[in-house]
Amino acid sequence: MKTLPGTDGLQIAYNAAYIANGLAVKISADPDWLTNNISSGTIYNGNFVDIVLAFSSEDYPLGTYTMDVVISSNDPVNSLITIPVTMQIANVFELTSLIALLEGFYDGTSMVSDSVNVQLRNTTAPYSLVDQTKILLNGNGQGSASFTNASNGTPYYIVLKHRNAVETWSALPQTFTANSLTYDFTTAANKAYGNNLKLVGSKWCIYGGDVNQDGFVETTDMNLVFTDNVNGSTGYISTDLNGDMFTEIEDLNIVFINNTLGVERKTPSGYISSKENTFNEIKNIKE
Repeated sequence: MKTLPGTDGLQIAYNAAYIANGLAVKISADPDWLTNNISSGTIYNGNFVDIVLAFSSEDYPLGTYTMDVVISSNDPVNSLITIPVTMQIANVFELTSLIALLEGFYDGTSMVSDSVNVQLRNTTAPYSLVDQTKILLNGNGQGSASFTNASNGTPYYIVLKHRNAVETWSALPQTFTANSLTYDFTTAANKAYGNNLKLVGSKWCIYGGDVNQDGFVETTDMNLVFTDNVNGSTGYISTDLNGDMFTEIEDLNIVFINNTLGVERKTPSGYISSKENTFNEIKNIKE
């Protein structure tokens, strides 16, 4: 097949029986959703060149698209490198404002900014995970989250997890409307399932102290904090319960008090965490 002047052509078949009744041939260009800024060049020993990939979702329906970026060279060891690339086009559901304050990190006025994991879970046992994302809460305890697996009009529990705080669920399932939702854990104890919040000043906060993330503030957590305190541990570590980059007596006080109070995760009946599933599986194997 060629252009009328015969200056350009495209081979459909060669030396093969190809024509048949009802034959249709579709001719299209390579997918144009991925482009790069360089097609060839020279890299000298010990140097590098950045390759910039540009994605374009315009006119593409929702879905997942895949392509390989193939880099060929005269490298005697790796002459051909294939890099898989994926583009997912999906509806985005925005938790436009999530407000949560972390005990220890919040001093009654402002909070040390830190990251949390935000999950959406189904409303019936076993409360399967629908989607999750990691976000940063600012000094006011506010952040925003984006999800791609949610739906408008479908209720979900909002679950908040932090590296050394008690896993906390929204009191009731929440629903996206026009792809948007807001939630504030700080305005009342009953904003969390089982009223599982602590009052600091005038704001309700997520309990701290679950250092090993097993759902309970207990002796094991105290031992972890105590050990790091004795060892003078510093930095972004799970035993730092107030975000000052040190493990010290203030952190030990938080876990000691919450252990005394019997603080633990509170969830709808029938929920089993991944850690508990693992424990039960090991227990069943031993039995």
